[in-house]
Amino acid sequence: MIVRFLFFTMLLISSSAPAEQIVTPVTDLLSKTVSVKLPVQRVILGEGRQLYLVVMLDKENPAKRVVAWRKDLIQSDPATWQQYRKRFHLLEKIPTFLVVANRELSM
Repeated sequence: MIVRFLFFTMLLISSSAPAEQIVTPVTDLLSKTVSVKLPVQRVILGEGRQLYLVVMLDKENPAKRVVAWRKDLIQSDPATWQQYRKRFHLLEKIPTFLVVANRELSM
C-alpha cells in the first residue's frame, strides 16, 4: 500500500514539476530512505496490477519506464495480460519478480 502511494505521489509530482530538478526523499517498506530525482524516469511496479494505471498515463509505450514488476497480473488476470502483451510487446521483456515472506524480492 505504501509503495503504491509513493508511486502515484511521485507520478503526480513529476507531472506538475517545473523545469528545474527536484529531489525528494522516499522511504521503502524496509525503512530505507533514498533521494529520488523528479520527474521519475524508471520505476519498479510492486504490483503488476499497477500496469492498468501506467497504461492510462502512457498509452503509446507503457513499458518504457518500467524496469521490473511483480508477476501477479500475469497470474491473477491472464486474459488482460494477453491483451496487453499483444498490444505492447516490450512488456514481455521486463523482468518479473516474486515477493517472499520476508519481504525480499526474488527475480
